[in-house]
Amino acid sequence: MEKTFQIRDRATDDFARIKVLCIGAGVSGVLSGIKLPQKVENLDLAIYEKSSDVGGTWLDNHYPGNIPAAAYQLSFESHPGWTEYYAPGGEILEYWRNVAKKYDVYKRITFHTEVTEARWHDDEGLWVLQLKDVKTGRTWSDSGNVLISATGILNKWDWPEIPSLHDFKGHKVHSASWDHSFDVTGKKVALIGGGSSGIQLLPELQPKVERCDHYMKGRTWIAYREPGKEVPGMNPENLENCKKLMLVKHTKEELESFNDPKKYLEFRCAVEDALNSGSDFIVNGTETQKQARALFDEKMKTRLSKKPEVYEALIPEYPPGCRRLTPGPGYLNAIVEDNVEFISNPIDKITATGIQTTDGKLREVDAIICATGFDTSLHPRFPTYGLGGVTLGEVWDPVPEAYLSMCPAKMPNYFLYLGPNGGPGTGSTIILLEQVADYICKAVSKLQREGLKSMVAKEGPIKQFGQYVDTYMKRVVYGSKCRSWFKRGEMDGRVVAVYPGGSMSAIQVLENPRWEDFDWTYPAASDTSLNMWAWLGDGMTRNQKAGKSTSGYLRKPTFVPVFPEDKRDGVKGVRGEEGEKKATKAEALQAERKVMTLEHVERIEGLEAKIGLVAGTVA
Repeated sequence: MEKTFQIRDRATDDFARIKVLCIGAGVSGVLSGIKLPQKVENLDLAIYEKSSDVGGTWLDNHYPGNIPAAAYQLSFESHPGWTEYYAPGGEILEYWRNVAKKYDVYKRITFHTEVTEARWHDDEGLWVLQLKDVKTGRTWSDSGNVLISATGILNKWDWPEIPSLHDFKGHKVHSASWDHSFDVTGKKVALIGGGSSGIQLLPELQPKVERCDHYMKGRTWIAYREPGKEVPGMNPENLENCKKLMLVKHTKEELESFNDPKKYLEFRCAVEDALNSGSDFIVNGTETQKQARALFDEKMKTRLSKKPEVYEALIPEYPPGCRRLTPGPGYLNAIVEDNVEFISNPIDKITATGIQTTDGKLREVDAIICATGFDTSLHPRFPTYGLGGVTLGEVWDPVPEAYLSMCPAKMPNYFLYLGPNGGPGTGSTIILLEQVADYICKAVSKLQREGLKSMVAKEGPIKQFGQYVDTYMKRVVYGSKCRSWFKRGEMDGRVVAVYPGGSMSAIQVLENPRWEDFDWTYPAASDTSLNMWAWLGDGMTRNQKAGKSTSGYLRKPTFVPVFPEDKRDGVKGVRGEEGEKKATKAEALQAERKVMTLEHVERIEGLEAKIGLVAGTVA
C-alpha cells in the first residue's frame, strides 16, 4: 500500500539523533569534539585515534613549532603562559591536552584504534568503519551518518629511501617519532634533512653533541622576516641571534603582563595581524617579495660568512615561499660552528658504523637522525569506498581535489580537515580549522534538521575550484619551479597543499555555505521523501509544547546599530572618545551590512568591556 504524507506529531525543533564518526584526535579532532556537541543537538560523536593521546603531530614531534605560539591556540581559549615565542612541542601538546580536558573531549575518544576501512552504505545512508585495536589486534565495526577525516596532511612518516639504512648498528631515530630515552650529549650524530624539522633540530643538537654531520641535498631560504611585518615587542634580531633552539623566551615582566587579559589580547592580535598581512609577500614580482629575497640573501650571506661554501650550497634560485618557509632561529649560527659539518654531497649508502657519500668519504657516527618529513602524496591511508563502491584513491587519481578542500566527489556526508588545497599560505591555520569545524556543524545540522539522508558535492563546482586553484597558483610563489611538498615532492607538479588565498579569504568563503553546490537525497520511504517540508512537524516548538518561555529573542536581541546623520556629530560629546570609537565601529559594521548581536559586538571589541549601547539608546 502506498504511503501517504501526514503531519508528524513532533515539534519543528525536535530533531532525530544523528551520529558522527571522526578519525583522528589531533588539533582538528579535538576541535570537532568541542564544536559539534555545542552546536548539534541529539548528537552521538565517536572519535577514533590510533595513538595513546590527543595532539596529533605534537604527540610525537617535540621540537618547537614554526609559527608563534600565540597563534597556535584557539580563538576562544587563550593561554598566556607560553614560555617562549616559538613554544616547545611539549608545551604545544600540553595546551591541546588541557583544552581536550576542559571541554570533555576525552570521553568521546577511543584511543589505540586504527581505521582499516571506511565504506558508504547508500541504502541505509551510513558510513561503516572497520576498526582495529593496535595493542590487542581485536577488530570490530561502527557506523554513523557522517564521517570526518581529521588526520591532517602530515600524519604518516617513513624512513628515507637510502641504501642499507637499516644496516646501521648505532642509534637511529626519525624526527616524527622522537626517542626521548636517547641522550645526544657528547655523541657524534648525523642529521639527514634540511626541511623545517632539520632546520629546527640543528640548533638544539649543536651545543650538546661532539660533532654533527648535517646532510642536506636541496637548497632553501632561511626566513629572517618580512620587511615591515615585525610583531611589536619581538625584535627579529633576537630571533636570529639565538644559538640554542627556541631561546626566544618571554621575560618575567612579559609573562606577568600577559595575565592581564586585555594586554594579552593585544599581543595576540598583533601576532595574528602580522601573520595575516603577508599576502603581498607571496605574489610574484611585488616589491615586498623583492625586498624579502634581498633581505634573506643578505642575512644568510652575513651569518654564513665563516663558511661561505655553505652559503653557496644553500642559496636557492627559486623565490622565498616556493617551499615552506621556516623561521629557523639559531640555525645559521649553529651551522657555522666548528662541530658542525654541512654536507651537500649525495649519500651513497649507510654502513654499519656511518654514512658514505658519493665522493667515497665515510663519516662514522653514533646516531643517525632522519629529519626527512612525512608522506605528502595525499594517498588515502586506508580504503575508503563511496558511491557505487568507488574508492577515494580512484576519485583522486591522478589529482586529489575536493570541494573547497573539504568534500571530495562521490563521497556522501564526508568531510576533510586540511584536504587538498586546504592549508592557508598566509594567516592562521588554527582559525581556519575553526571555520571548517563551524561549516561541518552547519552541514550536519542541515542533514539532521531537514531529515536528509546525504549530501555530496557536485563535480562541476569541484572541477571549477580546481581550475581556480591552478590559475591562482600561476601568480604566486607556490607555483614556481622548486621541489616542494606543496606539490607532493615534485618540481613542476600541481600545487595540492595550499589554499588559493590566505586564511582570511577562506574564512569569508566558508562563513556562507553554497548548499546549491551539493546533491541532496532523502531516506527511502521517509516522510521527508514524500514531502520535503515534513520536518516542520506540527508547527510548534519544544518550548511551546512544554509550556516553557518562548521569548528568548527579547533577552538576546538582534540589532543593527543606527546613527542618523544629524546625530553623528554629537556622539563624541555624549560618549567620549571611547564611545566615539565604538560608534565608528558600529557604523562600519552597518556599512558592511552585518547584523550582529550584542555578544558579537563585544567579541569584536576584544572582550575588553561590555558595549554601552542597547537597542533603545543607539540613536
